[in-house]
Amino acid sequence: MKRIISILLIAILTLMPVSVSANGAAYTIIEKLASYTPQMRAQYISLLRPFLTSDAGVEAGIDNVKSGMFESMLGTSFTPAQEDAFIRFFRSMSCIGEATGIRLKYADILQNKIPAAVSPATVYGIEKITTAFCQTSPAAKKIIEEDGYTAAVIANLMGIIPEVNGGALLEFKDGIFTVGNVNAEYSKAYDAVWAGYYDEEGRTVTAYKVAAKMADFLNTVPQSDRLFTANALADLGVCAVKGIGTVPPVASKTETENYVIITSMSGVAKSVFDGSVVIRTKENIPELVEVVVQSDNPMIYKLVGASVLNPVKNSVPTDNGIVAQLEPNAVYVIKTAPYPFIDANGWGKSYIAALHARGIINGKSEAEFMPEAPITREEFIKLVVELFGLLDENSTCGFTDVSADAWYAKYVASAHAAGITDGIGDGKFGTGAPISRQDMAKIINTILVSKGIKLSGDGKKFKDDENIADYSKSHVYAISGHIISGDDLGNFNPNKNATRQEAAKMVCGMLNLYISSAK
Repeated sequence: MKRIISILLIAILTLMPVSVSANGAAYTIIEKLASYTPQMRAQYISLLRPFLTSDAGVEAGIDNVKSGMFESMLGTSFTPAQEDAFIRFFRSMSCIGEATGIRLKYADILQNKIPAAVSPATVYGIEKITTAFCQTSPAAKKIIEEDGYTAAVIANLMGIIPEVNGGALLEFKDGIFTVGNVNAEYSKAYDAVWAGYYDEEGRTVTAYKVAAKMADFLNTVPQSDRLFTANALADLGVCAVKGIGTVPPVASKTETENYVIITSMSGVAKSVFDGSVVIRTKENIPELVEVVVQSDNPMIYKLVGASVLNPVKNSVPTDNGIVAQLEPNAVYVIKTAPYPFIDANGWGKSYIAALHARGIINGKSEAEFMPEAPITREEFIKLVVELFGLLDENSTCGFTDVSADAWYAKYVASAHAAGITDGIGDGKFGTGAPISRQDMAKIINTILVSKGIKLSGDGKKFKDDENIADYSKSHVYAISGHIISGDDLGNFNPNKNATRQEAAKMVCGMLNLYISSAK
């Protein structure tokens, strides 16, 4: 089996997530359990309880494995390797001190299905984890649903993990779960129990590897849901959440002259309100509205229908929250923007995160941004067209190197129609070529001027001024010191190609200037 499974179904997600089978027997057991009634499964848990809660019970459990009682109870037969695995499972329970009461607490929650007293946002995050787990096994899904193991009950079971580990077992940063701190004392005892055992994939079983498999499983949760799961696990003490996009927004005011906080709305999905601040704007509001929230990376979305969230592109974080161009009598949702890219953690991270949350920039794949790769002319044109909403689906252009069915055709055509780009000459746009810094400067300043923003630059002259083409020189000096700058030697490097993260920084600079001018 490829998931971490224990003798008890719910323990898969909680206390003792160890592999107990060399040939997929754990799935066979789950499927066998799924064929029983909920009443029969409840009886089995009641019978197993004494074997989990005391050291004497553990030894009795081992004797019953050897005698064949569990085989009889489950209606199956164990191979010698499977019997060995179950014996080790029982012995591993003794790694948790009997005097701590943790095992007894675990058994109480498991048998009586005691829900955790946690927030709706935590329940929502655990629901996402449970959904991902159930997709791996229809039998597991059947048992969870029929036996009443709700997300709140599973949250209570998962809350045992930090008690066993003495703190957070996992870490979540930049959209990825990893192993955090594994308790050394517990790990030593646990690893000794499983010494010399190899699972069906030929790997040894250790406490660290159990935690690593748990992290691997959580990384199968869709990116759009992963921050919710991380925050839920953080609330339970299982996971330490770090990095951009980790603190859910908190409203500092329930009402201002421009909006009112709402906590529910007829016809709107409950999940919209979980981990969010939701506002309804009033009738007469200014062009820009500042929403006062506490968050390390707030993003604002317009609510459409019951649950669709459309990012408000013209928005920027402030010291007090976020300021954005909003419509009157509309509902907006402020969330902490998740960060999906695992390879963009340098100086450009905040710019990339801001544009990605606004639907302006994408990665080269779901998880990779490739920040140091050069950005092409059509990729940069897409960014500025998306930022200012210039896309015209009906526009066309006559560039010979722009195919009508190319993904960028409408962006290039829209930019050409708006007077932003004339191409590189000879009827060509320059498709596929990395864009030069001086060409970016020309495009940026042309758009800003069209929006009524005229910059004067910082008055400094670059040492390589003679290398800057005449068609872009005035544009370079206009935005110098505002959006673009030279190197440490005082050179502009006009013909140097910009990287993807450099482009993200420049586009964010345009957005900030646009919002500032509106203010």
